[in-house]
Amino acid sequence: MSDWMPELSEDDRKQAFLNWRDQVRMDLSNVICPFLSRSGGGQRPTWDGIPIAGAEKIIKAELDVIIQNFQGSAPTIRDQAPVVGAPEFGSTQLEQFLVEDNPSQPAAINLRDYVSKLSQEQFENTRAVVDDAYSSKKLPGLFWFKNEFMRVRPHQAALILGREDFVNFPALSARHSSFYSGHCLEGIIFSAAIEEYWRSSSVGYSSVQFDELAQYAVDFGDRRVFAGVHYPSDNIGSWIISLRLAKYIFSDSGQTLAFIRRAIIDKSAVYDVIDEHYKQFEALIPLRNLLRLELGLDASIG
Repeated sequence: MSDWMPELSEDDRKQAFLNWRDQVRMDLSNVICPFLSRSGGGQRPTWDGIPIAGAEKIIKAELDVIIQNFQGSAPTIRDQAPVVGAPEFGSTQLEQFLVEDNPSQPAAINLRDYVSKLSQEQFENTRAVVDDAYSSKKLPGLFWFKNEFMRVRPHQAALILGREDFVNFPALSARHSSFYSGHCLEGIIFSAAIEEYWRSSSVGYSSVQFDELAQYAVDFGDRRVFAGVHYPSDNIGSWIISLRLAKYIFSDSGQTLAFIRRAIIDKSAVYDVIDEHYKQFEALIPLRNLLRLELGLDASIG
């Protein structure tokens, strides 16, 4: 990432990132799911972090949460309209999910389905910011997390556990580990990059447009949970990574962090379910508390 601590030498930047990554990995693996430790030398890999039995309890409880809150007989949240005006790419959460799951579609191609009064020129300039963020603010190496955590997808867990009441929609981009949610991280980081660009622009974007952008930021990842492709805690991991990453890749991290926190707390349907329902499951209370702590909220379970 070119925006990652550019004041340091290349070697120091790399080491700082590795240290950051290891700390994040430890914090997430101790609460959400273990990671696969490969020590080499012909030794068998081992699971580090939360015990396997604890991870299984989390998955079972989260399947209950997903089924109770996001699935069932129609209409469900997948059928709701998330966008403003007359959308070009789809009028429901599921239709928008299918657009974002298509690898041939450019990132944020459906942004104008959300943000009102965005001219073609403004949209093109904003899309350029998203494209730049792939290299400047989102390092492909973040997918190391997926290779190390190796978490089964919800539909895989549901099949193993015999949960025939679980529904998922096939996803072209769900061919690797479930943890963390790459789409959720992208939605947050790319939208935060847009927020940074708009805030410094002479165009004068409205408070309504910033509000619509915040909704887009979280819906991008929430839709993966609605479709049964991710657990809510995959979003928790992505939100925590995003919040910690933002401190190092945005010029005014205070403003950017405020935008990210507001988007998650005020706009995310998945966050609402986590905050309201996770305190009812003993296995999920630590996950809720970790997220609330990261967001600067009271971590109590009351």
